[in-house]
Amino acid sequence: MGRQSLVGVMTAETQPMNAGRPSIEELKKTVRSMDPRLPEASSEFEAALVLLAGLSVGSRNLARLARFTGVPYPTVLKLAQRLRLNGIWTRAGHTIANWLDEHGEIAFWADVNVALGHLQLTQKRKATYP
Repeated sequence: MGRQSLVGVMTAETQPMNAGRPSIEELKKTVRSMDPRLPEASSEFEAALVLLAGLSVGSRNLARLARFTGVPYPTVLKLAQRLRLNGIWTRAGHTIANWLDEHGEIAFWADVNVALGHLQLTQKRKATYP
């Protein structure tokens, strides 16, 4: 169920602003579907939520992202710094992710761990836009 939820969230990134974008409750449901035992108050849940919300509202305006997710701004700022440093979030506000293949859920949680500072990428991701 988690992979299918990720597909729905990721395809929303290609939609016009606010057209069919997931609500915060839908994003929370997606995180819960991938790890039902993860407490909402945990740093892992917050990082996962911020990472997914970046697809929905973009990752350039961190204050807007903090308001949308309810995650404190200083936390969003720290997560964003790590995601940008590793090339997962771009300056243009895009998310560079490999979450849609058969190992997508594992890749998603690896990105959450990058956001938390537990992992670092050995090579910065590069966007491959047509």
